[in-house]
Order: sequence, then C-alpha cells, then structure tokens
Amino acid sequence: MTHRQGSIICAPASLEGTDIDGCRAVKNGEKMALQRFRGLVTAALLMGAGAAQAGGRDALWPVVRTCVTAYRLFGVSFPCLKVELPDNNLDKGYAVLRPLKSDDLILSPTRESAGVEDPMLRTPETPNYFAAAWRARALLKGPDGNPPERDEVALVVNSRRARSQDQLHIHIGCLHPEARRFLDTAAGRLPLYKWAPVGPIVQGQNWFGVRIKDADLEQVNPFWIATRGFEEATANPGNLMVAAVGARVAGEDDFLVLAFLERAGDRYHPGGEGLLDRRCTAPSPLD
Repeated sequence: MTHRQGSIICAPASLEGTDIDGCRAVKNGEKMALQRFRGLVTAALLMGAGAAQAGGRDALWPVVRTCVTAYRLFGVSFPCLKVELPDNNLDKGYAVLRPLKSDDLILSPTRESAGVEDPMLRTPETPNYFAAAWRARALLKGPDGNPPERDEVALVVNSRRARSQDQLHIHIGCLHPEARRFLDTAAGRLPLYKWAPVGPIVQGQNWFGVRIKDADLEQVNPFWIATRGFEEATANPGNLMVAAVGARVAGEDDFLVLAFLERAGDRYHPGGEGLLDRRCTAPSPLD
C-alpha cells in the first residue's frame, strides 16, 4: 500500500523501485517542520499563560485554534492532549487540554462559544460536550497515580462571573475528598428526575441537584437540565454554575446534575473548581 507525501509516492522499503531517499527526505522535512511548530507554539503558550495570569480572558481560544491547526496540518493534537473533529467540521469538534502552568484538565469546543450563556448549548444540534468530557476522564490520574473511580469524577462549568476565560470550557477532575463525602451522602436521598436542594458542597454555594439514570451522559444535556431547574436561569443563564458528577446508588450507575445560580446582589463566588481535587490531573504534553 502506497501513500503520497508531498509530491513523492512513498511505499514500504521492500517494494522494488521505490525512491526511499526521497521519502526519507520528505518525512525528515515534516519532522523538522513539526519540531519548529512545537517550538513556536510553546513560546506562544508561555506568553498566553502570562496574559491569562494577568487577568486576560481571551487566552484559551487561540490555544484551541492552534491545536486544530496542528491536527489538520500534522495529524497531532499538540499542544492539546486530544482533538476530535468529526467530518472536519469545527462546529462539531472539541479539544481536550491541560493549559500551561495549570493543573486543570479541560474540554473546549472548536467553535467560538463564550460560555454557559451560549444559547446553542441548549439545542439538540449542538454536540454533547459533557458526554465528550466524561469520556476524556480516561486521561486523569488520581493522587495515587491510578485512574479515578466513576464516583470520584466531576465535570464543572463556571458562571460568567466566576470563569477566567471567555471561551466555553468544562473542567474535568476528581472530586475534592470533602465534596465527595458530601455528595456520597446526598446522592441516595436525591429523587430521580426532580430538582432538590443539595446544600453547600462548597462553602457559601447552596447547590441544587437532580439524579439521572444514565451511564455515560450520551442522552443527557446538563446545560438544558440546569436551565430548566431555575426560573431565573432562563433569562440569565450566564449566572449558572453547572456540574455533572458520577454516582453509584444502590449498586447502579447514576449521574448527579448539579447547579448553583448566582443572584443579583450576591457576593463574589469562587469558581466551581472548588469541587475538585487539584492533585488529580492529566500529564501535560509540555512536561
């Protein structure tokens, strides 16, 4: 089986008459181009990380675009950990990455989307980013170096005020031990498919939740569910923090969809990452 590299037809070395040196030259050229690309990207990421730490809210989107470019040109996801681009369509794709100088593992769409307030997130045409983020939990390593159990994993999206970047991103991580104990107790008493108070999983944040019978979030849209849970959220969806947490109740796999709504006059609330254990993360491609 042959494949075309640039203007040269490359084939396995065992095939007679193949221009092996030409193929090697093309492959070496591609390797050098990829190395130069990596160097330029790393330098750009360092500058972007500095901008984000200085309070810039537009550092994430250029990184996602860079990952898409690398994927299209070289077939690699660098500096992201993974890029999925069904039908080469940006409206359907997503990137999974660990931002530079951060322990966060996040998923972001390959189309521009400011955040939780994006109305497209509540339509059936939009990809199920929560389901994709749930699959990406396979990249996580817990504090003990092992993959976390299903009921240790949480996916979190911040409100407009609490987030640091104006490009939608879902935090993927392990529950903080205190949050896990709190939710282990709460899960069994949460009714199925009915919103109920959960309580202050994070100090100062009075969360509500609903228990869903589902194994992988493929048929669940937490953005839509959370908006339906609060009358005020319909008009102000940017005030929502939304989370999905794996749970086991009576030996069965469930999910808890959780939401916290910021209201006018509320003091500033830290991001929903307060639910997460910073010691649980994924390897960085820049390490």
